[in-house]
Amino acid sequence: MHIQQDYTTATYQINDYQPHPLIINQRAYTHSFIIQPNQLWSPWRPRDISDLQIEDFDCIPTAPSSILILGTGRILQVPPHAILLALFEKGFGVEWMNNKAACYTYTILANENRAVTACLLGFD
Repeated sequence: MHIQQDYTTATYQINDYQPHPLIINQRAYTHSFIIQPNQLWSPWRPRDISDLQIEDFDCIPTAPSSILILGTGRILQVPPHAILLALFEKGFGVEWMNNKAACYTYTILANENRAVTACLLGFD
């Protein structure tokens, strides 16, 4: 999937999803990361959904981002209940999807200047 550049104020934009590598601001990424329109945490520790711990989300401020998209890799996987519960308690609205859908959704929300965070797993 090739994502066309839109007119946006986002500093970090997903330009292309192959799925490996993923291109952000014309730079290739081959590991898990967290992206917000104006912040990028790379690399991000967990490699896949089974490696995920609630502490992995501590770097994300709960404000202004209230929408958290969890890209679970090439295929959709349901995150552990304990992780979801902890994120909901922190005030995040959490959606999980495969990485292709997560990239697409992040791009749309970022272009609408929405407060969105995408956490993408499984590029290793």
